[in-house]
Amino acid sequence: MQRAKDHLFQTHSAWWFSRNLLEPIPQFDLPLPVRISQDPSDRVIDYMKGKKYLSEEEFRIGQENGHWFLGLFVDHEVKGFCKCGFRKVFLYDTHSILSLSEGMSFIYEYEVDESLRGKGAGKYLMAAVLKMFVMGGWKYAFCHIPPKNMASIKVVESCGFRKVELVRFTQIAGFKWKSRNIEDLLERALRY
Repeated sequence: MQRAKDHLFQTHSAWWFSRNLLEPIPQFDLPLPVRISQDPSDRVIDYMKGKKYLSEEEFRIGQENGHWFLGLFVDHEVKGFCKCGFRKVFLYDTHSILSLSEGMSFIYEYEVDESLRGKGAGKYLMAAVLKMFVMGGWKYAFCHIPPKNMASIKVVESCGFRKVELVRFTQIAGFKWKSRNIEDLLERALRY
């Protein structure tokens, strides 16, 4: 019965954030031997899939569009990840594809292992990702976070992201509705 209800009615909301990558990126130190790898290792992919953080559609579209599936390693163990999108991104929560303009990058999900939370690992990872974007020639970064995830909101705001708008998504019996067109929201964010 619950599966039928979930199929007939779904609702999500998320704050959308933007960041101009020409502005200085803060530096965060982490008192642990960590490294962030851009190498799309099977260990990082397996880690994300094992925690149900990577769908087949996300992975397929990510591979087609040169996405980065970054791993956060402590010693040689995966302790987190960050999914970075360019050009086209599959948004799992709305089951839609987001088209990004030239110069736009999108962090569509990140996670830090429970053992590292509260130690600054999230800020360290986010700042490192932003620096990688700058080195890759991107001008803007975007992300979206559910309003209840206050820890992630604090992380991205400490890294210079600014709230743009809260977007609500509802699906009733297959009919999809968003409170805002995301592509328009991103273009508007560039003007401000």
